[in-house]
Amino acid sequence: KGTIPYEIIPMLKAAVKIGFNVAFVGPVRTGKTTFLTTWQSYELPELEGVLIETDPEIPIDKILPHSPIMQLIAEGEDCIELKKEIRRSDGDYLIMAEARDGYTLDLALEVANVGTSRCKLCYHIKHVEDFCYDIASKIHSIFGGNIDYHITKVAKSYNYIFQFIQLKDKSKKRLKAIYELRYDIATHEISFHKICKYDYEKDNWSFKYCIGLDKKEFAYEEDRDAFNIFNDELLKLSQLFPMEGDNIIYPIYSKVGV
Repeated sequence: KGTIPYEIIPMLKAAVKIGFNVAFVGPVRTGKTTFLTTWQSYELPELEGVLIETDPEIPIDKILPHSPIMQLIAEGEDCIELKKEIRRSDGDYLIMAEARDGYTLDLALEVANVGTSRCKLCYHIKHVEDFCYDIASKIHSIFGGNIDYHITKVAKSYNYIFQFIQLKDKSKKRLKAIYELRYDIATHEISFHKICKYDYEKDNWSFKYCIGLDKKEFAYEEDRDAFNIFNDELLKLSQLFPMEGDNIIYPIYSKVGV
């Protein structure tokens, strides 16, 4: 359907296999849930997962019919009690199909921040550089605490952010960009590194080879063969379709570590 570049598929399959924590963001009706569903369909079927939705949209029983995935409907204050139960469970990952408020975001962050991999999140936001602050402020508005602490927690919880848009022809969706999210523990600096960018006029994509050391270390531990594919494919795409200009955004300087 042209939503993503065909050439990126091997790299994305490798990313699923590695188990990066990913967020799919953008305004409403941009294809976030559809892409999450597609991403999930390549997940390791033997792993135990928890899927939380506010509306039952994802037919998880048809996508992975033999996988031990618990599908729950919850939002608002229900997530407080649910967080206690998930802490006691031994699930391999959490899917937050649509995080709308501080309660659902707090639950998603609580699971991802303790070292759980393969977490997936859908979130409505227009500007990616606001990702950490926007989520942190919603959690802070309900639970209080130090806002810098929440911001840093977001930055340390998710590895890659996929941004989606809707074209003038509303039937057409596009992957606008992919960002690697980094947190520097020494400086407490948060940065977004754009590795894929969509060109509206040409209706195509360009790429930048850029992988953080923490992502490499994590990937080596999880699946070195998959990482080699991810690494080689991104390098190849960046050589075939090079991205122009700086790919780094520093939206926040946080003075508090987690």
